[in-house]
Order: sequence, then structure tokens, then C-alpha cells
Amino acid sequence: MQSSGDHKLRQEDAWYFALVLLGAGVNAAIIPPVAAQALNLIGGGSAVLFYEAFVLYAIVGIVYCAGASLMFTPKRHVSPTTTQLIAVPILTLLFADYLLRRGAAPAIENYFLSASAVLVFVLTGMILYLVGSSQSRIVRYLVGLRGTKEDTLRDLWLLDKGLDDVLPVISQKELLYALDLSPGEELDEDTFLFRTGRLNEQQYS
Repeated sequence: MQSSGDHKLRQEDAWYFALVLLGAGVNAAIIPPVAAQALNLIGGGSAVLFYEAFVLYAIVGIVYCAGASLMFTPKRHVSPTTTQLIAVPILTLLFADYLLRRGAAPAIENYFLSASAVLVFVLTGMILYLVGSSQSRIVRYLVGLRGTKEDTLRDLWLLDKGLDDVLPVISQKELLYALDLSPGEELDEDTFLFRTGRLNEQQYS
């Protein structure tokens, strides 16, 4: 018998994948105008129009993924990098549909098997990966600043040792470096706080 918790998790997984695919579709819809402005820039067109299109494209992805991440409790990171990479096959299908509508069906197979097409797709994937990675850092920062305790998966470890025994071990530079922890901050006589950086995927404190 399926528990209510399992059912809720399956629902959230379905919503998560739907939001990722929707985000990829949004990216695929915005990329062609940006690419058109890039080609115009190469041909001597206005750089301002290209920068405006690119900035709008980047902001839309950040706002969408941040909003989608905040829809879940606990929060689930809807990665801009993932939505950008999934946009590549969507763009491929859109381009194939464009060729079919233009009556260029015989040229589709030759084009997609050519070295130039492979190079274009690889370069597109690399560019979108770099854009998505930059967007992901901003989304993680924004989403990390919002929420309550219910938005965090928490684990508590209790050590059968005193503070005087534990503090020298956890304060070692090698351990701090391995866990990406800042040096301990003394909150009061019996409490020290160690925390990771804001952009780290896993947070400890």
C-alpha cells in the first residue's frame, strides 16, 4: 500500500520535471531572437539590441528558476543549467520543423549528419552550459535567502564529547578546507558556529 508521503513525493517529482521542461521550452523560445541579434551584431548591426536581448534572456531564466524552486517545500533547486541543456534538443526539433515547413526535407538528413551541424550543436551546448552555470549561482544565492525551517532538510549529530575535545578537531585547517567551512565564530561561552559559503551546494552550520 502506498503511503501518503510516497504519493506526495511522486507528485512533487512530476511537478519538478514538468517545471524543468517548461523552463527549457521558455529558453528555446527566447534563444532564436537572441541568436538573430548576435548575427546582426556580427554583420555590423547594433550592439545595444544584442545586449538588451541577452540580458533579458538571462534575467528570464533566473526569475523563472528561482520562482520554480520556491514552489516546493522543502525547496528544490530547479537548475538553470539543466533547463539550458535540455533546450538544445528542443531547438534541434524546432529547426527540423522549420526545414520541413520550408520544403527542405531531403536536406535534413544531410545537414544533421554533417560535421558543421555537430560543431554548431556542440558550441551551442557549451555556450548554454556557461550561461546556465552563471544563472545557477545567482538562483542558489536568491533561493537560499528565502524560506523557513520547513524549507531545509536537517540532520543533527550529537557527540559524546565536551566542547574542549571537539573544538580542536573541527578547527583544523585541513578539515575546514575539506568541508568548505569558515573559521569558528564564538557566539557565547559554550557555542561556536562554523558555516559554509553561500554558493556551496551543501550547507553546514
